[in-house]
Amino acid sequence: MKESDFEKIPGVEDEPIREAVEVVTYTERLNRLLEITKDPEVRKGLEALLRTGVNSGISVADLFPVVGEAASWTADACKLVARQFDIKMLDSSPDVSLNVALGSELLELCTGGIMPSHVIETTLQLRADWPRMKTAYERIKTIWTKRQQELNDPEVQDAIDTFEEDL
Repeated sequence: MKESDFEKIPGVEDEPIREAVEVVTYTERLNRLLEITKDPEVRKGLEALLRTGVNSGISVADLFPVVGEAASWTADACKLVARQFDIKMLDSSPDVSLNVALGSELLELCTGGIMPSHVIETTLQLRADWPRMKTAYERIKTIWTKRQQELNDPEVQDAIDTFEEDL
């Protein structure tokens, strides 16, 4: 709630009422955040965003010889372990096949470590993750603005006007 909104509430000049209004608005925001974190589409999108960050970091590291190879090969080893033991959190590119991941490493070997091969996996995974992130963003926007849409409902506005007339 903005500072200017407080003037619209009768009796808000009293400090206890002002504090109560602040607590209510804080609680509403917290409830919306909790609703956002529980939404399955948002969770998928946030996982995709995290994967994108991890893969981007590995790709940037892969620009530097030796350090980059270590990061890229570690990611591929984690992919192998994740698929072998069904530990999905270890795989930073679940939509990229193991053959593509290992094949891109062969390109790096052929170029003597000059080519940042993890960018191939990052790009392919990003193509799969982009729609998930976009859907999550739309869901977050919907959940966050739902309260304002409820307040703009004509029935709610009539009830608020009636309440204000009684004061």
